[in-house]
Amino acid sequence: MLRGAVAAGAALGFLVAVFVMVSRGGGDKRTPNLVARPISAKVLSPAVKYRTGAGTDLTDLGTGDKLRENAVIETDETGLGEFHYADGSLMRVGPTSNYTLKKSRTHGNARDIEGKLVSGKTWHRVTPKDADYKVAVTGATGTVVGTSFAVVCPTEFDCVYTVVRGHVRVEAESDQTAELRAGDQVAVKFGRLDPVKHLTDDEIKNDPWIAQNLNLDGENTPPATDETTTTLEGETTTTIEGQTTIPGIGGPRTGTTTRTPTTRGNSGGGTPPPPPPGPG
Repeated sequence: MLRGAVAAGAALGFLVAVFVMVSRGGGDKRTPNLVARPISAKVLSPAVKYRTGAGTDLTDLGTGDKLRENAVIETDETGLGEFHYADGSLMRVGPTSNYTLKKSRTHGNARDIEGKLVSGKTWHRVTPKDADYKVAVTGATGTVVGTSFAVVCPTEFDCVYTVVRGHVRVEAESDQTAELRAGDQVAVKFGRLDPVKHLTDDEIKNDPWIAQNLNLDGENTPPATDETTTTLEGETTTTIEGQTTIPGIGGPRTGTTTRTPTTRGNSGGGTPPPPPPGPG
């Protein structure tokens, strides 16, 4: 009888646990019932190849092909591939690149999308959703919820995130973090973050990889002019020779600025400067 009572108690406890999980939507509210979904390929310039996984044979990729999780995308010196996710986000893999599709899971407004750039360059135009889209490099991961940004890795241990629109949070293995906004750029070297740079509109516009992708996205950058006049509310009109402003990227800028990434756990972002001396 004692054994029967114990067994009945265990069964009741199991049923209660199942009921609680079901009533809570399966436990994880952010990513319920996520389904692995393939991404659709479009070859913009050959050659673009892929592997179904690490160590498998390399195969030519064609427009309309579908790639699944763990696929490895490789391009030669002229290759350019465009890839569409089920949530509406878009990625391009540029020449001489190696990119792994680690996760591609969506369900309604939820998603779990993640890839890793080993070398080369990628462009990401992410559909805004209340869920993560991640792009990792060696030593760091960038997380976004809706934005346009580029990731470039001349070598495996030297990579750069550049945000054109939106917001990207970069977390490094060194416990450093950087919150990047439109126009911000940070380099990742051997798992550590360099100071964040804030680029001018001209610096963004004249980056060939970014300009190419903005053009493909139908967001042509304006041509350079000899003279552009910018008026700021409450200030006098200033003429800046040879500069233009890209709408939506973050307003007028006259030079590159830098700031130091924070270390996780230190929300203050460093020691504030001392107050200016008083009169006399």
